[in-house]
Amino acid sequence: DDLNVLKGPVKIMDLLKNDAYLSAEQSFLQKMPVQTERMIFGHARLVTNGSEFSGSSNHPIVINKDLCLVHNGIVTNYKEFLPNELAQSDTFSDSASIAIFLEQKVRDGLSLNNAFNDFQDKLQGTASIGCLVRTQRKFVLFSNTGSLYAISNPSGTVFASEKLFLSKLLKK
Repeated sequence: DDLNVLKGPVKIMDLLKNDAYLSAEQSFLQKMPVQTERMIFGHARLVTNGSEFSGSSNHPIVINKDLCLVHNGIVTNYKEFLPNELAQSDTFSDSASIAIFLEQKVRDGLSLNNAFNDFQDKLQGTASIGCLVRTQRKFVLFSNTGSLYAISNPSGTVFASEKLFLSKLLKK
């Protein structure tokens, strides 16, 4: 039930060569029995809101070690998803505002599916999202553009918001 996150304002290939990543990967694989459910989130996207040097802007976005979210797209009304006391700040990305909104809805007692329904009702812009809530043992893929693709095999499932990445993965 651990949630370990390694992220940073670096290119993915640099992150994958980083000693911290290699150590975390080895530890992760050694600690987990084969039958254990595992989820690994990898994400790269252009900066749209917030700073690429801010940990709160880099993916995955994690709230209270419970909600873990990756998002691709641009939410133009992202400040509407923030509580009033945070909406005046320019430090939150659109992705962070989505995570904060969903986490609050879940904390208020909604299921993750219903939290996404509320999100979709207010959304202006585009969003393709993978979101995990550990306490609900729930994972949701959401897209208002239809731009989510997945491939599965007995080892697991990989999803992406761009088909090109999965096509390249299949060739390997």
